[in-house]
Amino acid sequence: MQHLLWDRRVVLTVLNTIGVPTPYRLAVSRDGGPIIDVEAARSFKRRNGLDIEQMMKDTYSGELDLQILENGIKVNGEILNKPYVEKPVDGEDHNINIYYEGGEGGRRLFRKVSAYVFNEQP
Repeated sequence: MQHLLWDRRVVLTVLNTIGVPTPYRLAVSRDGGPIIDVEAARSFKRRNGLDIEQMMKDTYSGELDLQILENGIKVNGEILNKPYVEKPVDGEDHNINIYYEGGEGGRRLFRKVSAYVFNEQP
């Protein structure tokens, strides 16, 4: 079931379905939508009564109309104005981009990784 948490689209769709408030967002899926492990989906349905496979088909089927605008993006007719944050669908991928108003492009956040120094001398 942990695999279900790795895809941000799955997590946010479940949160929306059960009524948990989430920030306004637009989802751009260029890969056809989440791939759900069949056994995890069955287990999720047994425990929660939600058919996660059907939820993903309903949410992420159809064509994608993406337009990059000067001060935002437009996805299937909905607009998200800058500033906005772009996150990859993989929850383990921390390559996050922030797009600001009045400029082209944006800025990539970096993930600080701690470095351990080992002293092998006695």
